[in-house]
Amino acid sequence: MAAGALLSACLLLSGTAPAAQKGGRLSQTQRELKAVQRELAEERRLAQEAGRREGALTRDLERVEALLGAKTADLKRLEARVAAESRAVTTLTQELQRAESRLERTKHLLAQRLRALYKQGRLGTVRVLLTSGTAEEAARRVKYLAAIAVQDRDLAARHRAALAELTAQREAVRARIGALAARRDEAHETRQEIASEQWKRRILLAKVREEKQGHLTAIRELEEAANELQALVNRLRLEERRYRRPVAPGGVPLDGDLAALRGRLPWPTAGEVVSPFGREEHPRFRTVTFNRGVGIRATAGEEIRAVHRGTVAFADWFQGYGRLAILDHGEGLFTLYAHLADLLVRAGQEVHAGQLIGTVGESGSLDGPQLYFEIRVRGKPEDPLAWLRPRP
Repeated sequence: MAAGALLSACLLLSGTAPAAQKGGRLSQTQRELKAVQRELAEERRLAQEAGRREGALTRDLERVEALLGAKTADLKRLEARVAAESRAVTTLTQELQRAESRLERTKHLLAQRLRALYKQGRLGTVRVLLTSGTAEEAARRVKYLAAIAVQDRDLAARHRAALAELTAQREAVRARIGALAARRDEAHETRQEIASEQWKRRILLAKVREEKQGHLTAIRELEEAANELQALVNRLRLEERRYRRPVAPGGVPLDGDLAALRGRLPWPTAGEVVSPFGREEHPRFRTVTFNRGVGIRATAGEEIRAVHRGTVAFADWFQGYGRLAILDHGEGLFTLYAHLADLLVRAGQEVHAGQLIGTVGESGSLDGPQLYFEIRVRGKPEDPLAWLRPRP
């Protein structure tokens, strides 16, 4: 409950001065105070809206940052796998180079042997036979030459097979590198997009926080302005009282012993006090406000009655507080009733203690059906619980 605005309404609508000049000053101050209170209510609404957006953006930023962390970890794993596969390609390439060198040497030896055999032709075999001492030695030499030829062919075939296998392995690793590199590039691109979203959300969050702080600063300044206007209204009303003394219904001046009413006033409605008088911290935004009255949660349609006789100073809709009634009980005692569903009195009407003045509603309330009730003594807010009868 923004009790400052209710205070302003109470001060604005609690009477008129008999002197035209003083009445004009008071009316002008009242209009200024109304304008300040309307602006103050709007700034509070905007601050709450900015706070909600701040919470949503904070949660969204946390989600984006978690996603960015996961993508960064994925990218690191892919980069590590690409590096490992690249090392494997390097190793296989080196092995291929060595295998190719061995194959080239084998090919060179085979070529030399083939050239020698070609030059000798069939005479080479005849020469082996003729130079052998015995037939058995000649057979062994021929067999040896045949074995060498077979061994050379097998060696060349093995080298070619090894070379083909290494080539296949290298191409397979290169294919894996290509696939991993594509995944790495995709992960890198995704990470860049997420990082961009993170940056945008951080900028937006900073702007929302700056906007919220601006509204909070405006609220403080408007509250100071409202307090200054309140002080001026109080001074003007004190000047009024020099010319007019409040009169009770029937034309009889009220008793000046206000202390006699303390702790004896009846409750304006049945219900539970859910918003006490005094300092109150907002459960979400942790902002501290001063509640100049009490919020009484009650059933919608519950009767609201005047706690004391007096005159209706104001009975109409008031910005941010719904249907509002202010009673002037004389000698500086005022009571205020807000968020009414029905107003059953009109401005200027005289009421008696216990008279039905309205019903509980939620007009202008953000917390469901309730009555906001305030007591002021000579412009100063006091705890209504100190004036109302103790409940059993």
